[in-house]
Amino acid sequence: MQYPFFSIIISSYNQADYIEQCIQSCINQTYKKFEIIVIDNFSDDGTDLILDKFKNEIICKKIHNNDIISKSKNLGITLSKGNWLAFLDTDDYYTLDKLEIACNEIKNKNFDVFCNSEYILRDNSRPKKKEIWTYGNKNSENFFYKDLIKYGNCISQSGSIVRKNFITKKNIIWKEDYLIRNVADYDFFLNIASENGKFYFFVKPLGYHRLRLDSTTNKNIDTLFLALNNVVKDNYKRKKIDKKILNFSMINLNILELLTINNKSLSKKIFNFFIISLNNPICVFLSLYRIFVKKIKKIIYDLVLK
Repeated sequence: MQYPFFSIIISSYNQADYIEQCIQSCINQTYKKFEIIVIDNFSDDGTDLILDKFKNEIICKKIHNNDIISKSKNLGITLSKGNWLAFLDTDDYYTLDKLEIACNEIKNKNFDVFCNSEYILRDNSRPKKKEIWTYGNKNSENFFYKDLIKYGNCISQSGSIVRKNFITKKNIIWKEDYLIRNVADYDFFLNIASENGKFYFFVKPLGYHRLRLDSTTNKNIDTLFLALNNVVKDNYKRKKIDKKILNFSMINLNILELLTINNKSLSKKIFNFFIISLNNPICVFLSLYRIFVKKIKKIIYDLVLK
């Protein structure tokens, strides 16, 4: 078996407050067979000064990605020498044993995507009271692709490591489409799942994930669900899913949008939810049941894994 060598790909743009911690968490790994590739979108906030500090320890390239981060990720893949690819957001960072544990799992199990749980940091809070997010779902082994379509993304980008040989053979890249720019990771993992890629979800947290009010996702929350719709409908157009699964996915997205978006009055939300439930009672029940189970699991993992 080829020994794991990791290419850590970091897409950077004006994250001077976080990028040093991000890079340092990679350099400090207990497992040393890796490279760090930073693709910077010509940051102008002092990021260059920090990158210069690490010039002997990282590979740094500049690119104008035109607000399509997928372009930076694809360039990172092109430059990579590793047989495993780790995609790390600039404002996230690893625990010191992340790659060592991933390496042991790679040697002992057969999978194409490794995804670990993460500690969640809200805004600039310190990791004293640790909130934990776990990933995956009940169909991690069977029918994973269809489950991912029906209920949405259950994979963390910064928590994941992907077998390079698999995506190369299957011609899978990050889709460089502006309309899905804030959910391109969902599209990427869907394409892996549709090609029967094997996903392995590791319960122990091996990284820290920041949830920031000024993040790209939060700033574009009004376009988030439109982008998710585009991804699902594209899979239908490519005949990856049938009409039944498409309809279920649309209902699930409608429910999540009602629960998430705050630009509608409560009475309007209740009315819309009533109409959806009246027309699709079974789908609504299954969707709400999945959300409820996920909430309960989160409470349990927070208690057990702290």
